[in-house]
Amino acid sequence: MKIYLVRHGAFNPPDKDPEKGLSEDGKAEVRKIAEFLKGSDIEVPQIYHSDKKRAKETAEIIGEVLGVDMVTQKTGMAPNDEINQIEADIRHREKNLMVVGHLPYLDRLASSLLTGDQDLEVIELPTAGVIFLENIEGKWELKWLIGPTVKIWKRNSL
Repeated sequence: MKIYLVRHGAFNPPDKDPEKGLSEDGKAEVRKIAEFLKGSDIEVPQIYHSDKKRAKETAEIIGEVLGVDMVTQKTGMAPNDEINQIEADIRHREKNLMVVGHLPYLDRLASSLLTGDQDLEVIELPTAGVIFLENIEGKWELKWLIGPTVKIWKRNSL
C-alpha cells in the first residue's frame, strides 16, 4: 500500500483572508505538484483533508488534476491534533491514500509510520510538499519527498 502525505500550499495572511485560503502563489505551487504527481502515474482512489480551507483547496486541486472523485474531509486532522485516528485508519487500509494537512500533524504522522515514534521529527514538509511512503512487508519505507522548490530525493540515489 502507498500513502502520500501532502502539506497544503502557501496561504493568504489572516488580515487578507480570515480563513487562510490558498494564495495565488499557493494555488500555482499546488497545481505544479499535482501535475508532477499526474506524470508519475500514481493511483490514489481517495484523498483525506482537514477542515481548514487551505487543506481543502489543496486537496481539491490535486483531486481535479489526478481525477480523484473521493475527496473527503476528516475531523481530527488540525495542525496540533493527535495522529492516532488517521494512523489507525492507514494501518488497516488496503488501498492507496493521500492525506492533505498541516504541520506539525503530517510530520508527526510520517515519523510515527517510519519509526514508531511521532516525536523524532525525521521529516519537515515544505508548503505543497509531498512525502511518498510505501508499506513493504509490514514496514513503512520513505520512497521520495518533493516540493515546489525541493529536488527529488530517492532512497536508492545515496
